Amino acid sequence: MSEILKKRLVGFLILISTALILLPMFLSPNVSDEELQLQIDPRSPDLSGEVIAPIQKDEIASLIEKLDNTARRTEPQLYEVDSWDLQVGSFERRANADSQVKFLREQGFAAYVRTAKNNGVRAFKVLVGPHMDLRQAEEIRSKLRKSNQQRSILIKHVPMTAVIE
Repeated sequence: MSEILKKRLVGFLILISTALILLPMFLSPNVSDEELQLQIDPRSPDLSGEVIAPIQKDEIASLIEKLDNTARRTEPQLYEVDSWDLQVGSFERRANADSQVKFLREQGFAAYVRTAKNNGVRAFKVLVGPHMDLRQAEEIRSKLRKSNQQRSILIKHVPMTAVIE
C-alpha cells in the first residue's frame, strides 16, 4: 500500500472518529442547569434554605492537627505468615536469572527473581514459590530434583512489602 493511501486512510479514520464523538453532543436536546443537576445526583440534599457558615482558621488548624495525629498512629503492619520459597539459583547478571525463570516457568513452576545483596554485591536470586505449606514446598523441591536435576535451598518467604533495597 502506498504511503499516500495510508495517510488518507488514517485521516479518514480520524475524521470519522471525531464525528462519532461530536455528533451526539450537537444532536442531543438542550438541557437546563436544573435538569442537569437532577440528572447528576437526584438524591442530593436540598440546601437552598440552609446557610453554610465559613470555617474559621482555628477550626482548620485543629482539623489538620487531628488528621496528622491519626496519620501518625496508623502505620502499615506486616502480618507474619509462614510460607516458603525454594531458591534454585543466584546470579550476578539479570539476564541469566531471567533465562532460568523462563525455563522453570515452561516446566510449570512458579518462579520469580528477587534482587538481594550478597557481601555488598547485587545478586539476582531465582526463587520458586511461595508455598504456604512446608510439605508442599518439599514436594515441589523433589519435583525440581527429578525433572531438572535442580538442587534448591528451602528459605522462608519474605513478602515484597518487607524487602528494602
